[in-house]
Amino acid sequence: MKNIVKAAKSLAAATVIGAAAMPAQSGVIELALALDGSGSISSSQFNLQTQAYANIFGSGTFYDDYVVGGDDLYVATWQFASSVRLEQDWMLINDNASAAAFGATFAGITQLTGWTNTSTATVVATDSILNNGISSTKAIIDVSTDGNPTRCEPKCFGQSNTTSGSDDAAISAATYANSNGVTVNAIGVGNGIGATFLDDFTSAGGGFYSTTSNFGAFQTALERKLFREINTTPVSEPATLALLMLGLAGLASARRKAA
Repeated sequence: MKNIVKAAKSLAAATVIGAAAMPAQSGVIELALALDGSGSISSSQFNLQTQAYANIFGSGTFYDDYVVGGDDLYVATWQFASSVRLEQDWMLINDNASAAAFGATFAGITQLTGWTNTSTATVVATDSILNNGISSTKAIIDVSTDGNPTRCEPKCFGQSNTTSGSDDAAISAATYANSNGVTVNAIGVGNGIGATFLDDFTSAGGGFYSTTSNFGAFQTALERKLFREINTTPVSEPATLALLMLGLAGLASARRKAA
């Protein structure tokens, strides 16, 4: 993982080299973690899920490895099944010790079991971001799940409380988040979740999704996803190209001055 992070940091630095004369500014990021605790996940799989989060945040070097610009990272955790439960309220991560303290909170999470209520989890996390008193430069909801939504009450957005209605309700919930400046990302685990839903859900939320084959491989996929969502600000393809050209121009100018 450290090699991946180092390479990503180098790439990020190279892309913005042309803007090096601009003063660096630390940001404030809010990251809401929504963990699937529905009955389709076995207790051993659920433990692999929570242990992955515990291992990543509790590594002892999380802040150094994942937070590139010296940002303040606020994190909170919800678990969702038929209902939604707050597992850990907002905590500030601004060094490795505070990251490890947050990682330790996953040890006390017990599985809810039940249906998969993605829409309500998304709305609850969004409303918490909007009302927690934290002024952030970037707000993200990170949903980890092994299946399409199967229930939506009480946040159904006028849809029926069935599997198909719950899909549409979750997409409406992601739209609600995005319209309030909150990005929705997701990580799908196994074969029980459809790529079409993941694409529609995260597109509505202005974010992205990744997949992994099973909970045994979950941690590796989650490491890459967390680094990407914490450090990447979505920009259009032309804007990305412009940044790259600016960086090359700055490098060329520096070389001419040195000569």
